[in-house]
Amino acid sequence: MPTVSNIENYACDFCQSSLSKPDYIPQGTRRLMAVHVCPVCGLSQSCQGVSEPDRIRTLSADADWGNVRHGKGVRFGALRSILERDVNWFETRRAVDIGANRGDFILWLNTTHQEVECWAIEPDESVVSTYANLSSVRLHVNRLEQVNLTASYFDLVLCSHTLEHAESAGGMLETMRQALKPGGMLLLEVPNLKGITGEETVEEFFIDKHSFHFDRETLLDYLRCAGFSVLRGADDTDNLNITLLLRREGERVQYRPHDGQDRAARNRQWIADYAKRLPANRALLKRIVDEKLRPLGKRQKVGYWGAGRIFDALVNYGGLEEQDVYCLVDRYLYGIIPKTHGVAIERPEALRLREPQVLIALGRSAEDQIARTAYAFGVRHVVKFSDLMEQARDLPMTHSDAH
Repeated sequence: MPTVSNIENYACDFCQSSLSKPDYIPQGTRRLMAVHVCPVCGLSQSCQGVSEPDRIRTLSADADWGNVRHGKGVRFGALRSILERDVNWFETRRAVDIGANRGDFILWLNTTHQEVECWAIEPDESVVSTYANLSSVRLHVNRLEQVNLTASYFDLVLCSHTLEHAESAGGMLETMRQALKPGGMLLLEVPNLKGITGEETVEEFFIDKHSFHFDRETLLDYLRCAGFSVLRGADDTDNLNITLLLRREGERVQYRPHDGQDRAARNRQWIADYAKRLPANRALLKRIVDEKLRPLGKRQKVGYWGAGRIFDALVNYGGLEEQDVYCLVDRYLYGIIPKTHGVAIERPEALRLREPQVLIALGRSAEDQIARTAYAFGVRHVVKFSDLMEQARDLPMTHSDAH
């Protein structure tokens, strides 16, 4: 069995510089992933020590999270606003969704722009049933690397949370550039490495399913060298996602290092700080459960909104138990996974019938939206996870904390 220590001598996918010593080993990795930061251009990428184990659908807070296939649906609302505002649909005749997932874009396009010829590329056959039989959709159940796309054919390419999964990000960008007509648009979204600087992080960011971890500046360099110009999103302040609307402008050009070493140093510092913050934050979860959530649950009906990775962290690192949870709702996971840690996952509308006295919002950037919706459903008290983390930091240290 290979070990992480012999993962070495990889090359940067962007500038082909040598990668040797890993900068970080993700918590709970099943593929023995190791994160490297390129010393020349600053790109962060993971290299695996073993082939992918069996595909397990899990909501784990660790690196083995994956195969749930719901995240793109969570993000489509933000992408739809760009599609509606910035794409000239009178001139858009052909579009392709790379990593079509459960078909949010495909179904929207089939409803709003039926005249557009639509292709869908999705390797997971289990999630394509909603659009597989649509006559207007040309479906390829495969990875992009195994699909031959006609050159200069598409007016629009959508690539949402797919580039980070690529065998080669540079290779995928080149495939998309060649498939686009000159002047065609690419709507691209990937997770933002800057997200690891968040103070409340309890989930492993560097999951086994992701080979690349882009910061905005390095990705912009990558895209310009790949022959794209940026139309929207270069200066966005979203620390969780990098969302870019791009245009195919020309041919690939060779990368010339300029401030890559500064970015490499910054990214390494981000990762080093994150490596200390993650276990410290997970230690706070035990205090949150023991001193806040469990006592509250004994007095009142305490529900939770968010069945994903933060909930898993509360269970596995905080000790939250099934009897502590009155109800659990999740808009995106309901209907995909029936239960987690023995607790049934219900749709949010169930709050009207279940009537929890307190609701814990486990939504990261969606906490405020969760609170507004919960109040509309009749919940009287909503507690945000970020507030719980802040309160836990302010609690006086106990003897058990020190050990």
